[in-house]
Amino acid sequence: MKISTRTLYGTRAVCELARGGLSLKEISKRQNIPLKYLAKIMSSLKAAGIVKALRGAAGGFVLARTPGEIALWDIFNYFEGSIAPKKCDSAWKGLENNMREYLQKIKISDLIKNNIELKKPALF
Repeated sequence: MKISTRTLYGTRAVCELARGGLSLKEISKRQNIPLKYLAKIMSSLKAAGIVKALRGAAGGFVLARTPGEIALWDIFNYFEGSIAPKKCDSAWKGLENNMREYLQKIKISDLIKNNIELKKPALF
């Protein structure tokens, strides 16, 4: 299974926000994510209710919930959606259920606490 860069970059950006208030420019530089692409990802994460935008001179993005309330599943599900084909059998549904249960257990706070190296190509 291939995970999109939107999911990977979105997870890395959310972890950076959880570590402390950084601008998009700083996140872009630290994570080597193109700034324009990061801005689109952050808009999507805002629509998903994972981050919220702040207005004004010191504006930017912050987490909409605590890092302990945001599961890896929240990000994955928003960007990737269902992995089961529309006409699926129980094997595909079972795989999706197992993956959902697993990713719901992993919180952003866990990734931060365990100092997961976020600059690597994959988190899993």
